[in-house]
Amino acid sequence: SDVCSSDLDLQDRDAVQRAVDRTVALFGGIDIVVNAAGGYSGAHPELRPADSAWFATAMDNLLNTLINVCDACWPHLEARGGGSVINIGAAPLTRLVGTPAYHAGKLGMIGIGQSLAWRGAPNNIRVNNVSPGRMRLPLPESGPYDPASLPKLGNLASRFGSGVDVAYAALYFASDESAWVTGTDLTVDGG
Repeated sequence: SDVCSSDLDLQDRDAVQRAVDRTVALFGGIDIVVNAAGGYSGAHPELRPADSAWFATAMDNLLNTLINVCDACWPHLEARGGGSVINIGAAPLTRLVGTPAYHAGKLGMIGIGQSLAWRGAPNNIRVNNVSPGRMRLPLPESGPYDPASLPKLGNLASRFGSGVDVAYAALYFASDESAWVTGTDLTVDGG
């Protein structure tokens, strides 16, 4: 029932470590880690050599934040005898609608998650990914995410997803019901 929060830049390894240390001091350990941070750096549909700084920024937002949090939390998960790491990615259609850097970063999350699952298995640390489809969010009126310019939903459901849909998938991975599930990517996109 107690909650603590920190306002920090997840790209700053020292700030992440301080936040994790504060959490451990308040609660006695860490059992569950959810990596849901990321960033949108604007529309950029093509990659050209001149775009390397933009691409690097996208990777910092999507992958380095995940690595910083996992590195800071990992020893605490080991000390507790295990735990669950849950990375929030993006479903295939969502990645395709995004920019190439967004697509690459979200696929990178799956790869990092699978590598960490292998690393964590001997210590009962499970690592899984939840990849949501398009969510019911306010979308810009124009640009690449203009609702009129987006492809058909491409799923069996006739609605956009909600945060609750993603939360229940993450809750499954956080619970003992998924004790024998690690290294997987669960697509939550309405089919």
